[in-house]
Amino acid sequence: MKRKYCICSVIIFLLMSMAAFGGNYNGFKVSVYTRAQEVEKMKNTHWLNSTWTMISSQLKVDKVYLEIHRDLLIIPDAILELAKKGHTWTFV
Repeated sequence: MKRKYCICSVIIFLLMSMAAFGGNYNGFKVSVYTRAQEVEKMKNTHWLNSTWTMISSQLKVDKVYLEIHRDLLIIPDAILELAKKGHTWTFV
């Protein structure tokens, strides 16, 4: 149930984050805003790869924004660097 909630929230964030100005689509760009809770989960590369595969198979994402803190959660530099490295991000 928690996984379904997370996947649904990611999809909602994706749909809400669409901006106007062409990129992979005509007429708008798709940006993904990732909350600190999801950025922290990116230390698990299996989770990151499977989630990104699901998202990128349904949308052509132009940009990913990573939140580095929320409330008392601060993302450690090692996790942030792994997320920024982008070895799993494939922008088509």
